[in-house]
Amino acid sequence: MKKTQNKLEGIFLSDGSYVEGDVFIEATGSTGPMGNCLKYGNGCSMCILRCPSFGPRVSISQRSGIDDLRGEREDDIPGAFSGSCKISKESLSPEIVKELDEKGVVILKVPPEDINLDKLKLKVCQQYALKEFAENVILLDTGDAM
Repeated sequence: MKKTQNKLEGIFLSDGSYVEGDVFIEATGSTGPMGNCLKYGNGCSMCILRCPSFGPRVSISQRSGIDDLRGEREDDIPGAFSGSCKISKESLSPEIVKELDEKGVVILKVPPEDINLDKLKLKVCQQYALKEFAENVILLDTGDAM
């Protein structure tokens, strides 16, 4: 990239060509892993900004000296966990699958001795940082992703 003082003048593409512009829109989701996985440790959840399946990315903002966003939990501690995940229906008991098929949701109580309200502080998504999500396992049938 070419910068003059604090202004980005242009960027070099992977084929070596140079593109000038007044505005550059960062659309690569460049703040995700893999560098952040190594820097901040597991659970930062930045991979949701851009899945690393298609390889690493180059951050225009980072290369121009601007710090990229990072996932943080309470007290500005880097890294945080999502409150949801995908579970294959085939891994569930027939009783749970039946209820999911009929109702679209199954709520399973967590045994009192296993409830840990402190884990809610790790959650990035506020909707999952509720007491009910520490006291229950909530399964939603969202259909299979294709």
